[in-house]
Amino acid sequence: MLIFFISFVFLIVGIIVYKLGYDYEIFGGVLAVVGGAALLVSLIALPTNILTIRSEIEQFKITKATYENARNNFDSLSFVENAAIQVDIAHLNRWLVDTQYFNETVFDIFIPDEIMDLKPLK
Repeated sequence: MLIFFISFVFLIVGIIVYKLGYDYEIFGGVLAVVGGAALLVSLIALPTNILTIRSEIEQFKITKATYENARNNFDSLSFVENAAIQVDIAHLNRWLVDTQYFNETVFDIFIPDEIMDLKPLK
């Protein structure tokens, strides 16, 4: 919400400064364009990012189930397959921790809260 608020404030302040007079008309115009562009990008990015994160959460859950199944059949895995699984788990855990961190910052509105329910793979 902070991103939307700041963008909206830039837009409004830019319009007000633009209307005040000739001395600040360029500054007001630039401020209004920057605020309007940031607001537009934020409004477009919000649903897109939420859908993307929800898709990645489902992929994480499916991958977790797949790896648990592979671990149950650990004897049939070769050393290379086990190493590949460990590398993939490291990448997934890094993604999870990064996403959970950004969910606690000003980008909270862009990330569904269900990400906090996920636990890193072991």
